[in-house]
Amino acid sequence: MTQTFVKQISFERLPAPRQNPAAWLAHVRRHWGGEGNWSEPPFLTADEARGLLGRCMPELLPDFDALLPVAGEAPGAVQGLALYNQHPFWAGCSVQVARQADRSTLLRNYDLGVDDCPCAFRLEELAGGGWILGSGEAGWGYLDGINDRGLAIALTFGGRFVVGPGFTVLLVIRWLLQTCATVEEALARLAQSGIPHRMAHNLVLVDRGGARAVVYLSPDREMVVERELVGCTNHQGRVEVAGHGAFTRTVERLDFLQAQDGALTLADFLRPPLYNQRYVEHFGTLYSVAYDPVALTAHFAWPERELLLDAGSEATSFVVTLTQSE
Repeated sequence: MTQTFVKQISFERLPAPRQNPAAWLAHVRRHWGGEGNWSEPPFLTADEARGLLGRCMPELLPDFDALLPVAGEAPGAVQGLALYNQHPFWAGCSVQVARQADRSTLLRNYDLGVDDCPCAFRLEELAGGGWILGSGEAGWGYLDGINDRGLAIALTFGGRFVVGPGFTVLLVIRWLLQTCATVEEALARLAQSGIPHRMAHNLVLVDRGGARAVVYLSPDREMVVERELVGCTNHQGRVEVAGHGAFTRTVERLDFLQAQDGALTLADFLRPPLYNQRYVEHFGTLYSVAYDPVALTAHFAWPERELLLDAGSEATSFVVTLTQSE
């Protein structure tokens, strides 16, 4: 039995939040049902949220303050904007740093249920100059992306269901892409920030010079930086939740990535064992993407369609068909 699902894909261009908060409000309403807020009580006040951001990611405060008036007055709206203590989300995903003759690129599959991600890609201008190009989530957060200085970052779920008080990794990725140019700069900021992390997540980073790193973030453990891995899947060094590890084949996928040693292409991510089609079980590939830190491009792909984006790309939207075979 075969099931098919139609998925809307969009690419939009946006100014910096502080330059046009209304445009961001409209963006959120289009893709996250009007709020982008999955806060869990007790809710933070505006002063409490600003205090946490000011201590950990102060560069985000000007845009946070600009968006506050349009965040709404619903319970938890301010906390939702701060992406603090949000409802946990569990995903699959595979990421690899692929090595070519003259550069390294970042390849990733984002795996989840069809309705679990808006596939809202965007080019966002930064108030101080430059831009971020990537896959937006939860309003102003990012699942993955690249900036004008050639730093690319992507997340995967870390495979541990531990939850603590803290910021969601989507905002952390935004902060790093907004403020950093290299992997080493991003690692230093992470180490010095004192950010409390909501969940266990992995980050893969690569920059224009070819530097790379895999980072394990957790609410209950110190940050771990892996230099030898060429990518990551959905565990942190070892599988600690056997059922999840078996269902997502996290070890098999990572072994495949490591065995290829950076020799994969975007086309390889559209085939097993990396491409997944269990959409009903919330483990299907919603998009594949290659970020090129030298060309400064994002190349999104599906079995029937592709979308090559750079800083000059025009807004567009289309649908793709995703298939699950039983």
